[in-house]
Amino acid sequence: MTPNFVKAELSATRERLKLSSDLQKTQEDYIRARKLSDVRRNLLSTVSHDLQQPLASLRLALVGLRNTDERATQNMHSAFDYLESLAVEHLQETKQGDEAGSASFADVASEVFPIKLVLDNVHKMFKDEAIEKSLDFRCRPISANVPSDPVTLMRAINNLVANAIKHTDSGGVLLCARKRQGSILLQVWDTGYGLGEDELRSVMQPNVKGVSSDGHGLGLGIVQSISEQLNLNFELNSRVDRGTVASLKVDYKE
Repeated sequence: MTPNFVKAELSATRERLKLSSDLQKTQEDYIRARKLSDVRRNLLSTVSHDLQQPLASLRLALVGLRNTDERATQNMHSAFDYLESLAVEHLQETKQGDEAGSASFADVASEVFPIKLVLDNVHKMFKDEAIEKSLDFRCRPISANVPSDPVTLMRAINNLVANAIKHTDSGGVLLCARKRQGSILLQVWDTGYGLGEDELRSVMQPNVKGVSSDGHGLGLGIVQSISEQLNLNFELNSRVDRGTVASLKVDYKE
């Protein structure tokens, strides 16, 4: 074997190794781009879904302004505040996702706040919609502080209440909070269509909806994702033609 032949073989081997390394890097970049694209697509779907209710609340409030209704004005302020907080939150998620170059969402910021504040705002936002459907929508909060992210938690409760009102044609919806052994149980009760056992097992997944639903199947998937994000316990109990109870268990501060 001549020295020239050995040199040629070594050079060819180096080229093959370089090509293999470049190919692996290209594959990794492609996978990373696909993951980031999936995150952004899911984020866009989530934002669009979450913006629907405050916009609907604003439309109803604008109608009320014709009669200079103070309650309608307050509902508008609540809806605008929520829209602004959603916009800021999702912009931060997108920015941090770009900087990290990964498919993970931004960490939520935890703070201690009165749970009554969140429940009262949700009640204001959905009250007019419930009235439009002739539903009895009641809110029974408690005086307790919880350590969590208020905007993200409000997103979860909003989706639960939106589902309850959407799938209830008669009777009512109850939004309540109660203390349970070092935790606060946030619940949304409705007298709506209800879900069968098979549906209950599947509706937690994104883009999966119940048989009687004409929505996009995003609401409960969003709640499930937020529950994992905030380390909450999320449960759904339902009976066909009897209604549904959605529960979120949150730690609280004395």
